[in-house]
Amino acid sequence: MKKFFTLIAVAAMAFGSQAATLDVCMGANLASALPVYGLWADTENTLGQMIYPADMLTDMAGSDITGVQFYTSVNGYEALGLEPENDDYDYIRFSGATIQLSLKVVDQLGFTEEVAVVGATPVATTSPEYGDRYITFMLDEPFHYEGGNLLVECKVIEAGTYGTCYYWVEAVEDYNPGYYEYEGYSGTVGYALGYLPAATFTYEAGETPVDPDDPHMTGKWIVMFDKNGEEHWYNMYQDPNGEENYSVMLTLHHNPWAVDVPFCFFIDGVAYGAESDMYLPAMGDADHTILNPVFEGNNMFYVPAAYTYTFGLQFMDGEVYLLVAQGTMVGVNELNSDKAVAGVRYFNMAGQEMQQAQGLTIVVTTYTDGTTSAAKVVK
Repeated sequence: MKKFFTLIAVAAMAFGSQAATLDVCMGANLASALPVYGLWADTENTLGQMIYPADMLTDMAGSDITGVQFYTSVNGYEALGLEPENDDYDYIRFSGATIQLSLKVVDQLGFTEEVAVVGATPVATTSPEYGDRYITFMLDEPFHYEGGNLLVECKVIEAGTYGTCYYWVEAVEDYNPGYYEYEGYSGTVGYALGYLPAATFTYEAGETPVDPDDPHMTGKWIVMFDKNGEEHWYNMYQDPNGEENYSVMLTLHHNPWAVDVPFCFFIDGVAYGAESDMYLPAMGDADHTILNPVFEGNNMFYVPAAYTYTFGLQFMDGEVYLLVAQGTMVGVNELNSDKAVAGVRYFNMAGQEMQQAQGLTIVVTTYTDGTTSAAKVVK
């Protein structure tokens, strides 16, 4: 196995735009034996097996795999911003061979002896051409993957020409997740290998099962995360001033919040968030409403801690928008109802102070020791 350099980069080379994709093992190495040993592509039953660990494929668990793509070394050089060392080997250098892809979930993480795993399910075939950059399989039928270590097998079932070529791979320490074998001049030859080829899996995400006893699977919820990563769920009730505008009043000092407080939404059990992760939404006030687009997915919005906020979800023309109004700074770490009260102030949902509680109101209480607390009330 050869090494590019110590520089490591990740490249997103999705080959399907309609399905979800997962890129794995886009490391800083190149090698020639996996996924297909081109030097023996002229011999039937030449075999390459790779076991991708479960923790590498977590995002794909519960989904239907529809495609797998492997990369020759020229792709790795380009991703790392380097010049290929030898064009003769950095592309596919065999042709006419039919390669069969098979998949199987296995208990083992790697190969402790030089013996192939049996029983993988054939799911696709392909015939790479001389000069190709990729080996791409589109599955005949989706392979349902619930999770676990995934064995990926590439086997020559129709011989073609042979030729050495290098693939983009990632070295693995401490164990051997790869294995290849071929029928040599004196019998079967097999070797366990300490690397995994770079690959892109395409898949159709499965539906998340709904727990009928989970109250968060219906209605509108805002989910905020404290400094320990723990979730805090707040029900978003309907704004009495608008039939389609759902909003909630929150105070951010009752929990151990971080400096920036991540949050997202769940609408009838579906996650919604920002277009990009950890996005600070534009904030309006009583005179200026600013709409922030909300997208289906897990990207987080965030707001600075130590303030009160009004959060609203508005539904217009089939789209969802976030409204945020920042209230007063409270700046205390916990609520203590046993303290002596020095004074009480009232603020509406836009953060404006009022003489008394009316409608949806945030009540800010100041204690004699100088600390404050806040709570939402409906009058």
